[in-house]
Amino acid sequence: MALVLLILTTVISCDGGGSPSAVVKNFYTALNTGDLSKAQEFISPTYMELEYTDLGEVARTGELAGSFEKVEILGEEKGKEFGEEYAYVTVQVTLSPAAQSNSALVIWGGKQTFLLGKFESGWKITYIM
Repeated sequence: MALVLLILTTVISCDGGGSPSAVVKNFYTALNTGDLSKAQEFISPTYMELEYTDLGEVARTGELAGSFEKVEILGEEKGKEFGEEYAYVTVQVTLSPAAQSNSALVIWGGKQTFLLGKFESGWKITYIM
């Protein structure tokens, strides 16, 4: 049983969580613990480096952890164009009261749409709208 659990955990971590929605949830989970390097694993290397964003500054001050009270998946839409798989994931993010007063975090709350691409390593966030 422990071996099966270990294999399942390894498979899930290698493919970014399985589905585009799982990748977005895992991204927010990592942010909510203040772990930018873990959150970065869910982002396409060509998109952005979190460390160099306002979010990185908030993480360095220790204010990022616990900022996201709830992340609700509103929808997931997959498609394929020019042989490439993509997905749109829309979420509703509720910020903690402390995060609501932080201008660098306010933009991460509310309704967000993520564009993800399918790579050999699994689904990755390629753009956040």
